[in-house]
Amino acid sequence: MINLYPSGYYYDDFDPSYSDPRLRRQLLRRAQLQQQAAMEEEQRRQQMRYERAMREEQMWREQMLRQDILERKRRNLEHQRRREEMVRRQALEQSRRDAEKRRRILERQWQQQRQRELELERQLDLERIENGEQKRRRQGKMQRDAEYGIVRGPDGRLYKLHSDDMHGYDGSFGGVNPMHRGRSEKLLRPMPPPLMKPLNVDETYPVSTSEEIDSDEEVSDIAPTERHTKVSTNMVVSDAVKKPNATVAKRRTKSAGKKSKPTKKTVVKSSVLIGDVEDASDSEQEDLASSIWRNRMPSEGEWMEPVQGYDIYF
Repeated sequence: MINLYPSGYYYDDFDPSYSDPRLRRQLLRRAQLQQQAAMEEEQRRQQMRYERAMREEQMWREQMLRQDILERKRRNLEHQRRREEMVRRQALEQSRRDAEKRRRILERQWQQQRQRELELERQLDLERIENGEQKRRRQGKMQRDAEYGIVRGPDGRLYKLHSDDMHGYDGSFGGVNPMHRGRSEKLLRPMPPPLMKPLNVDETYPVSTSEEIDSDEEVSDIAPTERHTKVSTNMVVSDAVKKPNATVAKRRTKSAGKKSKPTKKTVVKSSVLIGDVEDASDSEQEDLASSIWRNRMPSEGEWMEPVQGYDIYF
């Protein structure tokens, strides 16, 4: 028996209806149609399965595409966020660096300003110290100059005496020997004639000239005999001689009642020819014995006292 119909119909070959050719053709035709319908159904089912698979694949692809798009968006957002964060951090770092730079500049400027202020303070301190030192020197010089004055002795010579000795001086040698050097007295050299002017006998002035020979650093104690200077009778004082100021007058007023103080025995090394004389005494006989007008001959070991001429001694 041959199964011509896949649909499940079976025909017997010995069936009388099958033996009929016409009927047989109909049956075969029906069987072919059924088989063709089954094949079409199978193709349709396969097509449906294929289409469903294609739709599923398309949906999966679309889903994957959407996921990819979302992932790219997420990555872009993350990259943008990181970039913005990096830019923000760079801006913060740059602002911090700028602030640190400004702070260093301000600190450097402050240090420079402080150094300038300290330097200015040091200069001001040095100026104050220098001005104070100069002021003290001027005051000390004025005080030292005010302690001495120039007088003309009875022999016509000029002598520089201490202010305490000048109050008791009346124009004679009395109790004061103007020939000796006392109280670190300074010697006077004669000035050239164009720069000289005569000194009034009745006036006494303090002396501060560049022609003085400073003997303060070269004094030492000597024997009872004191040295005197040989000064010319025609000596004059230069224009640098100053008049006594109020301080000198006040000091003279205060010390007017005091007695003459004994002078310190000193020796001075200078280019002026010097000699030894006996010390002054209160006794008139000793004053007469020590007078320069009496002893014309030099004593033993002493220089001869000058009487006339002074150019040979300078």
